[in-house]
Formats: sequence, structure tokens, C-alpha cells
Amino acid sequence: MQPEWMMRAGLAGFVLLAACTPVPPASDSPVLIPETENQACRAAEFQSLIGRDPGTVRLPSGLNVRFVSPDMAVTADHVPTRMNVWVGRNDLIERVYCG
Repeated sequence: MQPEWMMRAGLAGFVLLAACTPVPPASDSPVLIPETENQACRAAEFQSLIGRDPGTVRLPSGLNVRFVSPDMAVTADHVPTRMNVWVGRNDLIERVYCG
């Protein structure tokens, strides 16, 4: 029979390994937000930006907007009044949504 400390160490190791689950790879596109939320940040008004070069876009002052691109670090907080402008790898706007 094994000493008690060996059994505890084995159990602790098993628990630690069980907690290590693989994380799915990040997608190049953000999570879809229901269309009704696009009204809180006025994203529905700016859908015409899709397909445009973000460098040529002029937005009203005072608008809470964040430009997001692939591999860019952004906060994970969801702000319903913030408009996110998703710029794809082709350097064109692909999505406009709240969050």
C-alpha cells in the first residue's frame, strides 16, 4: 500500500491536469451581437461604412467609437453605448456593431 502523502500528491496532480483544458483558437471576427443592441450605440446608422477604408471615414464628435482589427488587444468589457468598427485583414471595414 502507498503512503498517504503519495496518494494525496497523485490526486493533486490529477486535479491540476484536469483543470488544464485546451482553449479554442480565437476567431478573426468578433462575436455576433443581436441587431436590437445596435440601436444603443447608433451602429445601425453607420452600416454604410462597411467596405470602406477606415482612413477616409469621418464620424460625429462625441460618438463613443472604437476601431478594432485582427490581432489587436482590446478590453473584453461590453459597453452597449460604444460602437465598434471592425477592420478586417484587407484593411476595409467589415462590421459595425455595439459593444
